[in-house]
Amino acid sequence: TTTTTTTTPTQQQHQQQKREIDQKEEIPLLLTPPPPSLPYHTLYGEKESIIGVHNLTCCGLAIDKKAQFVASGDFTGTLAIWKYNECLHQPSFVYKVESMIRCITWRDGRDEVYFGCMDGTVWKWKFYENTPTQILSMQGSVTCLSWMNGLDSKHIAVCDTKGNLAVFEEDNSILFQTSFQIQAHGLKDSTQLEVWSLAWSPDNKYLATGGEDRLTNVYKYILGSQPIFLAELTGATAAVTCLDWKTTAVGDLLVFSSDDRTIHCWQKDSEKESWTIFWKFETLYRHLMVTYCSLESSFGDEKTASVSSNNNSDGDPNRSGTRLAAVTMLGHLYLWDLISKKTLISTKIHCGSVEGLDWQKNIISTLSSDCTVQVFTIDS
Repeated sequence: TTTTTTTTPTQQQHQQQKREIDQKEEIPLLLTPPPPSLPYHTLYGEKESIIGVHNLTCCGLAIDKKAQFVASGDFTGTLAIWKYNECLHQPSFVYKVESMIRCITWRDGRDEVYFGCMDGTVWKWKFYENTPTQILSMQGSVTCLSWMNGLDSKHIAVCDTKGNLAVFEEDNSILFQTSFQIQAHGLKDSTQLEVWSLAWSPDNKYLATGGEDRLTNVYKYILGSQPIFLAELTGATAAVTCLDWKTTAVGDLLVFSSDDRTIHCWQKDSEKESWTIFWKFETLYRHLMVTYCSLESSFGDEKTASVSSNNNSDGDPNRSGTRLAAVTMLGHLYLWDLISKKTLISTKIHCGSVEGLDWQKNIISTLSSDCTVQVFTIDS
């Protein structure tokens, strides 16, 4: 007996309507797609590992300047440290605190990692010797922190959800004294206080902060004094999500990404304390909000890491970064060339929102709400 299944006109109409809707909603990932003729491996490099130790949304990620360690955190309070070039599927060090981890930073030239938590605490972990120690406490949840560049640096900058920017000076290995604290964001609208990112300039003369109020503020840093407000970089129509400030092949660039899917690259005037736009672009469509961005770092001499340097530890004295990376809420990684201003890579690497991105030397690392951390090598 042969059974024939027929489709009613109503079902046919429904299927046709569904196909039409799907076609209308199909949106290309990029305005300018990567050239198909370019070999995949020459741009993207090799994925080293997928790390699956975290059990809740990952948040907080940093690679040390020598690209030897990757530190990752999550909302359970777990901090894991992975030694690169060893077995990345097992962390070298793991510790858990009682608060959700929000941000992580390394101290130049030392095996010390610092992390900020949602309860306002900041912790120091000299992981080869001891367990983490709480060193600071902020008024709001700690959203970002960064050590001043340099092997001899004694200053760490911290921001929180109350709009505060503070710089602390290390008094000894445990105690930190407040160098200054100001309200950096939310001055025009008290409902938009959160500071989401901060960055030191490569020469440590300036600090920049980006916040929920759509502004990026630049301050002149003077040791022992209050910072001097210099510039308000505008252009974002939504929250500024991430800042990065590095020496590149096109000069010192201050880059910020925004929830409005734009990325802005600013250059400082060589003679004046003013900034001009180098490149502003909107390459991501409405469903791909940018969460983090990172500039390719110069391959500087580790002995002179306190200032931006054109010395290449791999032997090329003129090697400076030429690329910019960004990640999105839907798990995508993008790579652009700063000189040609062309798209190099667009690919999906996570199943959830990407909640961390860092780039040191030829290593890129990302982490996500999908509870994984990924580590990639990027061809030079």
